[in-house]
Amino acid sequence: MDWVIERNHQGLARSIIGDEHIYIDNSELTVRDKHTARLVVEMALYTKSGKDLIALQECNDAFINELKSQLPDHFHIIQSYGEALVLNMNIFDVVDFKSVEGIFSENRKKSIQSTALRIKNSGEILHIVNAHLPGDPLKPARFEFAEYLVKFQQNHDQEVIIAMGDMNFNELEMKQSFENANAELWQQFSPYCTNISPYTFVSKDIDHFFVFDTTYRPIQLETSPKQIMCELQEVHALLQGLQ
Repeated sequence: MDWVIERNHQGLARSIIGDEHIYIDNSELTVRDKHTARLVVEMALYTKSGKDLIALQECNDAFINELKSQLPDHFHIIQSYGEALVLNMNIFDVVDFKSVEGIFSENRKKSIQSTALRIKNSGEILHIVNAHLPGDPLKPARFEFAEYLVKFQQNHDQEVIIAMGDMNFNELEMKQSFENANAELWQQFSPYCTNISPYTFVSKDIDHFFVFDTTYRPIQLETSPKQIMCELQEVHALLQGLQ
C-alpha cells in the first residue's frame, strides 16, 4: 500500500484502493479485503456460467479467511505464500499440489503454485501453474519462468498445462521469453490491460495465460468485462482509455 498511497507511482492514491484501505476493528482485515472477496465470490457463482477455477496472487491470510467465509462449501482454496487457487470441487479432484521454489535466481525462496487436477466428468489431468513473477526488468525472472515451464512440459507432454498469473511483464516481453526458451508449443493469451505503468500512467497487460495442449483444442476467451467480474466494466474502460 505504500507503493499505492505514499509513492503514488500509478496515480491510484485517491482511488477506491486507497479509500477502502481501512482496517476493521482490531483485525488485519480491511474494507477493501471484504469488497474484493465479495467480487471473487460473485465471479465464481453469479457471472455467466460461473468460474470453476480462479487464480489469485498477493493475498494475505486475512483476505483468504474472509473469502473462505463467503464461499459455499463446494469451493476449496489452496493457499501458499500469497498465491491461491479457488476451485469448484464439483468439477475437479486435486491429484497433487506443490509449492515450487528455486526458479528465480534473484529470489530463490520465491515460489509458484503447481497443482494437478483431475476433471471429474472426463478423467483428464489438468496442470495449473499459478505464478507471481518478480518484476525487476533488469533481472531474468521472465526467462527463468519460461525455461521452468519447458522443463515441466517435458515430463507432462501428454497432458494440458495452463500457466497463469501476475507476470509483471507485458505480452511482448513474455513472448520473447518463451521464444528464447524454445517454447513453440505454448499458446499465449493476453486479452486485456490490467495495470498502469508507473510515472507514464499508460496501461499495459501484465496478467497472462500460457497454454500447452498438443491437441490444439480451440480456446475461447471471455473478454466482455461483465462476463468476468461484477464492477469490472468501469475499470476496463479506464484502462482501455489509458492505452
